[in-house]
Amino acid sequence: MPAPNDHSTDTGDDSPQEPLVDRQLERDLLRQHIARVAETGKGHAVLILGESGVGKSRLAAEAAAQARNREMAVITVRCLGRGAEPLLPLKEALASYLGRTPDQVRRSLARAAPQLLDAVPFIGAFLASIGEKLAEGSFSLRGVYEELSRVLIRATSGNAGLFLLVDDLHSADPDTLYFLNYLFRKLRQVPVLVTATIQEEQLADYPELADLMAEWSAAGHVTLTVVPLERAHVGEYVRMMSATGEQADEGIVDRLFRLTGGNPFFLREALALVTPSPGGPLAEDVVPPRADAILRRRLARADEMTRHFLRAASVVLDTSDDLASITYVMEGDTKDAIAALNKACEIRLMREGPHGEVSFVHALMQREVYTEMGANQRRYLHARAGSWFEGNGAMASAAFHFEQAGQIDQMVKAGYQAAAQAERAGMYHTALMLYQKLRPHVSIEDLGPRLAAVLLVLGDWDQAGQLMELLPVADSRVRLLRSELSLIHI
Repeated sequence: MPAPNDHSTDTGDDSPQEPLVDRQLERDLLRQHIARVAETGKGHAVLILGESGVGKSRLAAEAAAQARNREMAVITVRCLGRGAEPLLPLKEALASYLGRTPDQVRRSLARAAPQLLDAVPFIGAFLASIGEKLAEGSFSLRGVYEELSRVLIRATSGNAGLFLLVDDLHSADPDTLYFLNYLFRKLRQVPVLVTATIQEEQLADYPELADLMAEWSAAGHVTLTVVPLERAHVGEYVRMMSATGEQADEGIVDRLFRLTGGNPFFLREALALVTPSPGGPLAEDVVPPRADAILRRRLARADEMTRHFLRAASVVLDTSDDLASITYVMEGDTKDAIAALNKACEIRLMREGPHGEVSFVHALMQREVYTEMGANQRRYLHARAGSWFEGNGAMASAAFHFEQAGQIDQMVKAGYQAAAQAERAGMYHTALMLYQKLRPHVSIEDLGPRLAAVLLVLGDWDQAGQLMELLPVADSRVRLLRSELSLIHI
């Protein structure tokens, strides 16, 4: 059965025409995992790990196509950045699958999962702005995670199972990460295969993810490491990308391998720069560029308006893929932003999704645009982004951008509001992250009781107790928290 709203989108960073070289073992393993879930009804997770540009998303897209062939439902979750609104990637994924209006959601569920019609109020609140709807009520951490996992699993019950593709898990906000951890504990009882891509170099900066990966491995989930192409396979890649299909000059292949390290993304970009026409043969006297010059050469093709758009997008897209926010940050009008986006798509720097969502063709491209700016320009654009998100009620995103802009007072104000919203919505991991971000900038007497309360909910009782020792006993909030902690230890 197809998805209720068959809005299948490309999950990778590579064009469908690009060859998938030297990945047969990985493809076979993923095909086996899909078959196992479809045939046994018991799920698990596969984590695709590797460096940026090595082809993780391309492999995941191939696996998603295989899952559809097995009549599994496919839902794609794209993580934006750790500063994004809590659970925003899952909200967008569900909206694409079920629909973006109450009527669409009801029709989708009535057709695919009528047993979930009682969940329409939750789904409606979840798909709305977290700050506007979900936070109006009071939700427990388990309540939100449990209801969301129920919706994901049962909404696809008319299929052979669910293939949940999580792209760029290293960029997940805290509650998206911990929701997936909650879901992973249920996988043995449901036909769900979670396939997540992770940039290996990002793990050092995200210890929570590294710790969870160790737990997932111990629980029997699978890590599939993707490595760059070997020299022989670089030659095969070049031959397959050539319209003539002729063997490439060995000297050129050697240089391509040395300069790109066999990384498929850099290899593709290098070939695009040194091939006279798309799919054409390499010139005999070609000199492939260094890997660190490849992206700059591509960016040089953009005019000044397009580069201005790209700079604004490189700041905004860690928290939103909406064109309106980029337009505001670049201080342009919608017409100029659309023209710049079209140009960026034309020269393969960016892409536009079926619902107007905007993204770079690869995270490496976004990183290059961002790092080429001066510090003052980055801070200025982050400040504008913070103002945009604050004005639109996205307080977690506002706090992130104000922090990057060095505007600490605004960050503290937005951070307190975002943490309070997150607590009311049952998203305590996000609240914890926000309170920890605020801790160096506010008094412990003000922050401490709120932080201790969140630690108690999350079960970190030792740290909560240590924090309470620093707080004044005369504070009624502290006395209540100590009473709660003493009951836990009984």
